[in-house]
Amino acid sequence: MTLTLRLPDDSAVVDPSPAQIEESLRSLPGGDGSFAIVERSADAFMQVAGGGDDGFELLEYRDEASGRLWQCRDDLQRERVIRAFLRYAQGGDEHTGAFEWTPVGRVNTIGFDAVIKVVTLVIIAGLSLVFIRFVLWLNR
Repeated sequence: MTLTLRLPDDSAVVDPSPAQIEESLRSLPGGDGSFAIVERSADAFMQVAGGGDDGFELLEYRDEASGRLWQCRDDLQRERVIRAFLRYAQGGDEHTGAFEWTPVGRVNTIGFDAVIKVVTLVIIAGLSLVFIRFVLWLNR
């Protein structure tokens, strides 16, 4: 697993050490454009916005298996977020139980819409056949 740490200055640190991750999070000043992202892959990451002594404003992660994005805005004290980032960077998933998460948007389920459309068409075709048979039965 290749880990990448992305920072507001457009820098990227490949395979960052725990000390680099912790220092990056502690040095975020807060305000606009203050963020850090740890990527496990293109489809799995944890990111935080804000910073400073008061903690963070927003914490998010994308679950690679489901593709779902989750976010938390409550009780984002600096030490809690740093612990979550460090465990996430080590491959852990303790963050899922350590915060109160809210799903963002809907799951990206490729093909689900197509299945719904096909099922709808089959139902319409079946009802049409029943209607045609009924009309033919009335006209005999």
